[in-house]
Amino acid sequence: MILTLNFPEILPISTNRLKNYNFKTKAVYNSSKYSVFQNTIAIECLAKLQEIRDFEADYDIKNHYIRCKVTVSMPNLIAKKGWISAKSLDVDNCLKGLLDAIFKCFNKLDDKMICDLSVSKGQGEMNTEVILERLEMRGSEPIHGLK
Repeated sequence: MILTLNFPEILPISTNRLKNYNFKTKAVYNSSKYSVFQNTIAIECLAKLQEIRDFEADYDIKNHYIRCKVTVSMPNLIAKKGWISAKSLDVDNCLKGLLDAIFKCFNKLDDKMICDLSVSKGQGEMNTEVILERLEMRGSEPIHGLK
């Protein structure tokens, strides 16, 4: 089963901006930017709530895993001189907050169930697309050669 989540005009928040640290109390807490981002993702997921419930309904932790493909389109990826802008997102830094926010919308699934992940970014109108695919494990056969 495949679930496609599309977040128009939303770019993932960098891992560097997820948390704040209070040096006085030594407390770590979600940044206000991350809280707003999580709420925005939750609102967008509400429109797909039935599809989200269907995706997780028959998920069996012993027999399934998730393949995830993330595509981020941003208008400022290519600088005026033709190379990748220094202001573009690092692909690894944009995953943690995005996946955590998405999987908060699920009742019994977690992003740790992702065993196959691909991410790409490109020039275009601001958009983030996440495709989740529920796949069956094949007995003791390793997933994509993992042991």
